[in-house]
Amino acid sequence: MKTLTALLAVLLATACGNQKLDPDQIRQAMPRSEALHIDAPNPAVAAPPAVQARLAAAALPAAAPVAKAPLAVTSYWMALGVNSGVFWALAPIAFLTEFVPPTSCDQGACTWGPGSDAGDLNDWKLVVTRSGDGYDYVLSAAPKAPAGSPFVDVMTGHADPGPVQHRGAGRFSVDFDRAWAGLAHAAGEAQKDFGSIAVTYDARGQVSLGVVFRDARNNENPGDPAAPNKVSAAYAFVASATGGDLQVGFHHQAPYSDTYRDESVTLRTQWNVAGEGRSDVQYLTPGFNAGFNQCWDGAPDYAMTFNGDPSAPFGDLGACRFDAAPITIHVP
Repeated sequence: MKTLTALLAVLLATACGNQKLDPDQIRQAMPRSEALHIDAPNPAVAAPPAVQARLAAAALPAAAPVAKAPLAVTSYWMALGVNSGVFWALAPIAFLTEFVPPTSCDQGACTWGPGSDAGDLNDWKLVVTRSGDGYDYVLSAAPKAPAGSPFVDVMTGHADPGPVQHRGAGRFSVDFDRAWAGLAHAAGEAQKDFGSIAVTYDARGQVSLGVVFRDARNNENPGDPAAPNKVSAAYAFVASATGGDLQVGFHHQAPYSDTYRDESVTLRTQWNVAGEGRSDVQYLTPGFNAGFNQCWDGAPDYAMTFNGDPSAPFGDLGACRFDAAPITIHVP
């Protein structure tokens, strides 16, 4: 996705003014990452420099008060990971529709491009089409050589406007394997992103966000770079006036490690506006199934009030501000 932002100046230079479908209405309907932000409790320690740089680039906080509940820290960084991924997925769409006039518009669609940087191996194009009260959009690209190569869909989505601009409902997805197979690459360049990401959201009132990663590279145990070990993951977030609820699940596909050939981990974290929270976690591997929960106090310390881990029990379950909630997320 890095090359997409380099195309903006080219697409701007090819813009013209034949506008029938209103680009401003398209702009207001398109989602922004800040509207889909997971406002998890903030109990993390300072991130390492590499993580700080990545989060700074995504305009996300890289430091927070020291935590005393490990699952509170885990939930926080998982939330930031989702926010960062959504930010980078939406960045090209948001920038184009916000700042770059379309190349052409008719009564049914607006098009940005095709265009590319002089050194790019692919031409890029964004098409936004009216669909009922909302808009379908496709970001696609085609190799420059051979001439006439077909465009390949890189990102597809649908956006329905809400009562407040950029706070509507919709979905979008990226198929990294299809994009890699259909586009041109520099000699010696290796595929880094595998699988797909699919996002559904509704920011018209209380924010809800669902994210599914399928067959991504397992960074904990990547294996063969050309055919890496895979992991799938799912996130489900719901915000309310009193707090939030985040479910996260991972499925490490075999082979994962010398000990576990197939492992699933799911976690559900609930918190209130004061930062008090509870996490319930479940581990599942062949022949082994275990789970426990932790609870913590609110800001600024997020001190652990209960630990149900049998290896390090602590506190009284009655100190938890939340009752147990079932883990309902489905991990592919």
